[in-house]
Amino acid sequence: MNRVAAAAGAAVVGAVVGVLALLVHRLGGAELPWGLVLAAAASVSVSAALGVLGAGRGTVIGYGVGWCAAVLLALFGRPEGDYMVAADWLGWVFLVAVSGAVVIATVLGVSAARRTASSPPAAASGPVAWPRKRAART
Repeated sequence: MNRVAAAAGAAVVGAVVGVLALLVHRLGGAELPWGLVLAAAASVSVSAALGVLGAGRGTVIGYGVGWCAAVLLALFGRPEGDYMVAADWLGWVFLVAVSGAVVIATVLGVSAARRTASSPPAAASGPVAWPRKRAART
């Protein structure tokens, strides 16, 4: 149950980060798109941090699914005609590059989580003990 709760929590965090990335990706305009850079950095760094810090594979996947779900739901728009991502170069870079980077960071985070789960912890293995020489019998 603990893994399920961690994955669900990571999905909520992913959805929140995805919505915040949608809100700030247009800031700065076309001349200096610092909002797009901020959205990409925040989205990718959370996924990478989960993998590096040893979160489970389900947690990293939960973050990626939550982020993608929030972005995909925002793409449908509303009946009134409102939209979150414009069909200009900022919108396409957000959809293609940032979404692709989140997917890649999630895959790399899953592989990092797999490596940390399969290797034994360093503290548990302890120092290498060399066998002592036995005294020769005479």
